[in-house]
This record gives sequence, structure tokens and C-alpha cells, in this order.
Amino acid sequence: MNPTLSIIMPCWMRPQRTARAIKSVLAQTCPDWQLMCIGDKCPVLLDATESFVGDQRIGVWQMTEHEGRFGTQCLNMGIELARGEDLWFLGNDDYLLPDPVEKRLESIVGTDNDVVYHDAMIAWPDGLKPRSGALLACGHVGGSELVIRTAFLREKNLRFTSGQYGHDWTFIEAMKNAGAKFGRAQTATYVVTHLPGNLDEKDID
Repeated sequence: MNPTLSIIMPCWMRPQRTARAIKSVLAQTCPDWQLMCIGDKCPVLLDATESFVGDQRIGVWQMTEHEGRFGTQCLNMGIELARGEDLWFLGNDDYLLPDPVEKRLESIVGTDNDVVYHDAMIAWPDGLKPRSGALLACGHVGGSELVIRTAFLREKNLRFTSGQYGHDWTFIEAMKNAGAKFGRAQTATYVVTHLPGNLDEKDID
């Protein structure tokens, strides 16, 4: 049986963070997911994932060449491999609170939306806080906050094309130009740890 939600996680270095991200997926209140850990020719991919591959919902793939462009080739490979009706992107340096899979499925299943945007939590040095409107205005939003119909991406042949930080914006604009219907959910259960100037986590790679 195919999962409802496919999660694409590009992987480059940071094995401890990668393991944390996988553990946060395993701890979800909704178990209806597929996790694709796709290495950008990542030399530590197997070290980071070997203790989790016994779970049939988790798959590990390795690209043959290192692209080094924000995981663009890994994201696109994940779109091809996804078995779920809907998909979502997870950074291997980020992690999830207990219910974003449940919240994302609730926001898109049974609706006519092609894409639904969810807010995110930011890991500031003084604790987790919802993303502010100022950060949104500055462009600090990406594919990890979106849940997308897999069939829409495939029917429209939409893929990531830019390797710069704005690759998410390029992708979002491409979906808009393809006629995607967007929704928004007021949930913040995805934790971003890598915005410029706010990464202050101790004792982890």
C-alpha cells in the first residue's frame, strides 16, 4: 500500500542532524508517510541512516555526483521516486515537532488545493518562535513549508532548476505560473535551524 505523504530529504554531511531529522519523522503522530533520504554523494549518508533502514517506510539513495547546489538534484530525484499522493521536503539539518505530517495531510486531503503553505518555527538562540512576517517579506521561506500534490508536479513537469538560495522561490513561481491553486494553513510545526545568524545549537554537528 502506498503512503499518503512522501517526504524528500536531501542529505549532505551533518550525520547527527540527519539522524535527528529521521527520528523526528519516526515520532510523528500520523504514521502514513514515506521518507526518502537522498545523498548528494554524501560520504556520511550510510553512517547517518544505517540504524533506521529496518523501517520499510524509510529509503536511502545516493547520487553518483556531488552537485552542491542546495540539493536540487536530490529534490528532483525524490519527485520521481515519490509514492505518496502528496509530497513535502525536509532539510536534513531541520527537524519536526510531533504532528506536522498529520497537519499537512489535514490541510490538503479532500481539498481542491494543489499546494498548501504552512508556517514554520525558527530555532532562535532563546528558543523556538513562529516565523515572523518580516522574515517572510525578506524571502526566508522555502519548499519545506509546502505540501504539494505529487500528480500536479508530474503533470506539469515541474522540477527545481536553480542552485542558488532562491531555488525554492523559483520553484514556487513555476507552480504559480502553471496554474497551481495555493492554500495556507496556520500551523508551525516544522523547525528551521539554519537561517543566517541564528544557528546556535550546541553539541551537534
